[in-house]
Amino acid sequence: MRFSLNFHLVNNILHLVNLISFESKTGIVLGKIKTMKDFNSRVIYLDWLRIFAIIGVLLFHSARPFQPEDPWQVKNAVKSEILGEFSYWLSRFRMPLLLFISGAVSWFMIKGKTIGGFIILRLCRLFIPLLFGMLIIVSSKVYLERVNQGYSGTTFTNETYEYGLGAGV
Repeated sequence: MRFSLNFHLVNNILHLVNLISFESKTGIVLGKIKTMKDFNSRVIYLDWLRIFAIIGVLLFHSARPFQPEDPWQVKNAVKSEILGEFSYWLSRFRMPLLLFISGAVSWFMIKGKTIGGFIILRLCRLFIPLLFGMLIIVSSKVYLERVNQGYSGTTFTNETYEYGLGAGV
C-alpha cells in the first residue's frame, strides 16, 4: 500500500489559506505544489519550531537541579524560585510542540513510501539516538545521582548500580 497525496487538494487548501489570511492583507503567497521536487523541499518553519523546542527542552532540564520542590535525582544546594516558575511555564507546551512537529514531519516523510518502509526508516532514525541515550546519558545520570547520595567510587562500575539502586533502573 502506498500513501499518495492529492496535489490538487493541497493546492486548493493553500490557495484558500492565501485568500483568507495572507494574500489579501500582505501580498505574501504561500505557494503551490506543482512537482514532487516542490513537495520534497524542507518546511523551514517546522525546522525553526523544532530548534526552539529543543532549546526549550535543554533549558528545562538544565534548570531542574535548581528547582525547589522537584523530585529529580540530581539536586543542587542552591534553589531558585524563578527557575522553578520558568520550568513550570516551559513544561506546559514543550512536549506537545515536539509531538506536533513530529507528526507534521512524519506526514511529509511518509509520501511515496510503503508502511513497512516508513516504519523501518523511523526505527533506524530513532533507535540509534535511543541506544546512545540509554547507554551514555542515563548511565551518567545514575552515576551522578549515586555520587550525590554518597557514593565514593571513582569509576562507573557495577557497584554503582548496587549502591542505593532505586526501582526502575
